[in-house]
Amino acid sequence: MPRKFLTAQETLNFLWALDDIDDEFFAGKSPVELFELICLKLIELTVEESIKYSKQKNNHVFEISMAEMKLFLGILFYSGYHILPQEKMYWENAPDIGTLILNKAMSKNRYYEIKKYLHFDDNLQLGLSARYFKVRQTKLFNNLEYFLNL
Repeated sequence: MPRKFLTAQETLNFLWALDDIDDEFFAGKSPVELFELICLKLIELTVEESIKYSKQKNNHVFEISMAEMKLFLGILFYSGYHILPQEKMYWENAPDIGTLILNKAMSKNRYYEIKKYLHFDDNLQLGLSARYFKVRQTKLFNNLEYFLNL
């Protein structure tokens, strides 16, 4: 029997019950392990499509690894928690800003290069459903059940 994915509206209206969550599946896993379990395929897709997009933009030397993409996403999460007026301020050396960890993790230029080529889908596959084209691949990852039943 083929798997039935929930539509966007069904996902919004879905009410979780305790029976929907398998405690053994989550037992002993750290928050990072759970994040990787759920998002690993999405990160792989993003790496592939970002490299493909950079080549379409005539940058044939741009490469990014899974580890570097995870680091980039970590910076995005951090910047959502530690909010500053300007994005470039995350790489300032002033100790009162409290972002010295980002200088050690990734250079500002590398961050902006990854951000420039960040892509989720292939522009050459543009179809009739162009409204949500840029994120259509990520629809596969909207339903948590998809990941839990691999």
